[in-house]
Order: sequence, then structure tokens, then C-alpha cells
Amino acid sequence: MFERLMIILSVGIIVAFLLSMLITRRLVKPLGDLRKELNKVETRRFSEVQLVESGGEIGDVAKAVYDLDGKLEKYQRTQKQFFQNASHELKTPLMSIQGYAEGIKDGIFTGDHADKGLDVIVKECERLKKIVTEMILLAKLESEEGIFHMDRVPVRELITETVERRPPSSLTARRYLE
Repeated sequence: MFERLMIILSVGIIVAFLLSMLITRRLVKPLGDLRKELNKVETRRFSEVQLVESGGEIGDVAKAVYDLDGKLEKYQRTQKQFFQNASHELKTPLMSIQGYAEGIKDGIFTGDHADKGLDVIVKECERLKKIVTEMILLAKLESEEGIFHMDRVPVRELITETVERRPPSSLTARRYLE
């Protein structure tokens, strides 16, 4: 009887060990795969990320990682496009400024032409300042949550206050309020 008990106990231990290995593998393999996919996200290889097939909470986390990857890839594309557009928008006024400045320096533009060139330089500098200010605002909007708070604005009051601040010659705006 002791031998049979030992055999049953040994078989039970072996079955328990095999079951624990099977369960562990079913849990650990998806977690290992998920870690590999997260490493791809970390190194910004968004196009290589694949959905890890699993059930339960691990499947939910895998789906969330996959969805996050798509959003990060879209964000990266948008950011790249933004910087390409911004560099073009900055390059254009810089080329005008450089061309007129070199022309004035080299004596190509003199008199009225030089004055016109200086006017263009001033306008392009103002344009550059505006572009940079907008870029700073965009960076702030992206980095700070809750920077804007939506409120209802009484438009009629706003127009009235604006009209009152203007000199008396702007009576036409008052007519629109009536």
C-alpha cells in the first residue's frame, strides 16, 4: 500500500509540475511577446509592432499597447510633417532677408531700392517673429494640459465693449449692434 501511495503521490507531483509549467508558459510567453513589442515601441519602430494574441487581462494590455502604437505612429508622422512645413515657412523669409541684405551690402540696391529692401527685411522679420510665436504657442498647447478652458462669451457685450474703446469715428459698428 505504501508503494501505491508513493506512486500516486509521485504521479500527482509530476502532473502538478507539468500543469504548472503549462500554465506558466501560457502566461509567460504572451508577457515575453508583449515585452518585445513594447521594446519596438520604445525604439520607435512603430511599423514593426504586432498585436500579441492572448486572452484575459494580458490580451487587454496587448490590445492597448497595439492601439497606443498606432497613435504614437500617427503622432510621429504629424510631428515630422509639421517640422517640414515649419522649416519651409522659416526658410522663405530668411532667403528674402538674406538676398536684400546682401544686395544692400554689396551696393546693388541703393537709394529707393535700398529703402524698399530694408522695408522687405523688416516685414520678413515680423513674419518670422509671428511664425516663431505660433510655434511656441503650439509647443505650450502640446505640453500643458488644460491650458484652455471653454467658457461662454457674451458676444453682444464683447462687441459693445470693443466699440466703446474705439474712437468716435467708428459709428458704423454701433449701427450693427442696434
